[in-house]
Amino acid sequence: MVAQSPWGSDQSQSNVVGRWFRALDQRRIRVGHQDWLLHVTGIFLDRDDNVWIQIADAYAEGGSILLRVSSGTSIDDALNALEKQRLTAPANPIVIVATEMPLAVANLH
Repeated sequence: MVAQSPWGSDQSQSNVVGRWFRALDQRRIRVGHQDWLLHVTGIFLDRDDNVWIQIADAYAEGGSILLRVSSGTSIDDALNALEKQRLTAPANPIVIVATEMPLAVANLH
């Protein structure tokens, strides 16, 4: 039995990826106390209705954020989740969850 992707066709997947890329890449935001120029370095869709977006700061070397959103997450909710972060160790990847469930943050070590 082959698992069906919640994203449907390849075209549908491409639309999701394109939507998030256009919404986030090269956008200037404030993350905690730092200004970031978002640089989307990768987008992955999983089988559980999650979109994983790897984001780096185009202004600085090192450090990145892995943003997890779901199909029901709005662009504004994702940006609000990013802007609420206080980055203390930019070399450690940070996972920010901005799904329809309550927001959570997990540091990966």
